[in-house]
Amino acid sequence: MQHVYGLGEQFITPGEPNGDWVGRVRSPGNEFGNSLQEIDGRNGNVGNAQFPVMYAVGPGGENYALFLDHLYAQTWDFTGSPWRVETRSGCCAGTS
Repeated sequence: MQHVYGLGEQFITPGEPNGDWVGRVRSPGNEFGNSLQEIDGRNGNVGNAQFPVMYAVGPGGENYALFLDHLYAQTWDFTGSPWRVETRSGCCAGTS
């Protein structure tokens, strides 16, 4: 897995179009993963809605999608290997 996309709407770096989650943590908005959050210390809010579909892209265009059917907010951690997914009601681990 070289790149990870999806998981809803959350700005990684405001003003940059890079939506790759590798090396980053996708954190939830609130208990159910959806909220309006302040952006970059400025006035105004942006959506932070979670959609539990991860799109992974590997070398040569190999790819897959993973849908995590779970009601509560999720934290996806792509900073290590294996990568991790934690939910408000437990934890599960994935592999890269």
